[in-house]
Amino acid sequence: DGNKISYGSCLWAAGIGPLPITASIIEALEYTEQKNAQESSRGRLAVDPWLRVIGGEGKIFSLGDCSCINASPLAATAQVASQQGEFLAKLLSRDYLIDAKDEESSLLPPISIDQDQPKMLSEQIASFSMGESEIAAPFQYLDLGILAYTGSGTALAQVQVAPGDPTNETWKP
Repeated sequence: DGNKISYGSCLWAAGIGPLPITASIIEALEYTEQKNAQESSRGRLAVDPWLRVIGGEGKIFSLGDCSCINASPLAATAQVASQQGEFLAKLLSRDYLIDAKDEESSLLPPISIDQDQPKMLSEQIASFSMGESEIAAPFQYLDLGILAYTGSGTALAQVQVAPGDPTNETWKP
């Protein structure tokens, strides 16, 4: 809609291996919870369910191959990165207080600033499950399957289908 969103720095990086910028951010957050999270993140930036970098006080976001949601690590695929990008764009374009902290300086889930803002179904479900009416839904990955071209006009596919026998004429997924 043409609105501008203020930010400090925006970095996009691509490649097939870990990038020095990721390692330097992890190193800069060495004295935060990020250090402990590296046991499972292994060189990727550990993020919370809202893609905020752990130890970054809600001011740094990470998605795609360089990030790892510690609670449920995902494969480093374009499908995951694409869904995370869409999630983060929606989160940042809505009115949420992203870096709110409680009395112990722990980062809170993103809280809606505009109480009259219509909520998406995923936000309603997240609010209900967490007992809070004004928080943002955490990132949820939807596995759409995997396709791989193997050459000579052939490919492999991994998709999820409903239970039953797909060779049966009356089978309905």
